Amino acid sequence: MRLECEKRYRHHLRLVMEWIESSVKVEGGSAAHLSMSGLWSRSYPETSGYIINTLLDYGALTSEPRWGEVACRLGDWLLDIQMESGAFSAGLHPGKEYSPSIFNTGQIIIGLAGLYESSKEEKYLQSLGRAARWLATAEDGTGLWQVGNYRGGFNPTYYTRVTWPMLKAWRLTGDDSIKESAVRVLEQMKRRRREDGSFSDWGFSEGAGAYTHTIAYTLRGFIESGRLLEEEDQYLDLVAPAIERLYRKAELRHGRLQGFFEEKWKGSNTFVCLTGNAQMALVFLHYESSRSDLRLVNAASKLIDFVCDRQIVSPLPSPRFTGAVAGSSPIWGPYMRFRYPNWAAKFFADSIMLLLFRLNAELESYQQ
Repeated sequence: MRLECEKRYRHHLRLVMEWIESSVKVEGGSAAHLSMSGLWSRSYPETSGYIINTLLDYGALTSEPRWGEVACRLGDWLLDIQMESGAFSAGLHPGKEYSPSIFNTGQIIIGLAGLYESSKEEKYLQSLGRAARWLATAEDGTGLWQVGNYRGGFNPTYYTRVTWPMLKAWRLTGDDSIKESAVRVLEQMKRRRREDGSFSDWGFSEGAGAYTHTIAYTLRGFIESGRLLEEEDQYLDLVAPAIERLYRKAELRHGRLQGFFEEKWKGSNTFVCLTGNAQMALVFLHYESSRSDLRLVNAASKLIDFVCDRQIVSPLPSPRFTGAVAGSSPIWGPYMRFRYPNWAAKFFADSIMLLLFRLNAELESYQQ
């Protein structure tokens, strides 16, 4: 039974990784998405950045050098398009205009850090250091950014996903100004937790609800930031109520987690955000790695299985779609409607790899 389960997950993983590889342009980054018409979009610097770690992890899992080679191609492309300030631009590339982006810069640091740790090449360390120092300098001293936001002056709570790479850069460069800025942002975001465990402004718009995509960004950012600050228990306690509520919903609904939540955890039953499903599985597994609870592993498995059942595994209507994961289920749902985003594929691959690691660890523990 265990071998069949692992074989199934590895099959889905292989398909999605080959789809990610096909999204990487000959000269450029990974295409943001594939449309239902079979056309690739332009390259997306933000997600090309954090896809690097997925490629490196899969290369380590399979011992196949090609994945590391693709990761390096993406990293070198990102070095070529880094802005003079150290920031990375918003939007797709090439674009009509180039403006610095807080969130995109943070996500690219994650990939550059992965490349530096695996290769020890100084160019990646220098680049991520410049990017992190730009983030620290642009922060206004109160834990907010007034420039480089997705929407005007709005600083969403999922900027915890920016503090994580900033703290990673601090660890690698030793620049305390980066840490100090990241901590100010975290203090701002911590104050947004509501009594029911949710966080205000953890969606794309001020005062609005949130997709599970950005909810997971927020929770994962807190967890990883807490670990880098060596204050893990404080941050796990902070996110525990939200994780408790979400894992119960995932369990009761057999992995069909609502894709969008308003205040007071009022969920939309019309669609599932497949990206959010995979990300939430990662949140459960990362939380569980510090606070062992097999119920969380079970909930993560159900979320991943739901995405497995909706991944395209056939070469029809075109081999270009094989391995892809849509933004929403059904595909006409509001999140990335009628598109197959590269970040859905990335988080799906990450979640399968982490689940395989956790299941194998549980088996080894049982056999001892």
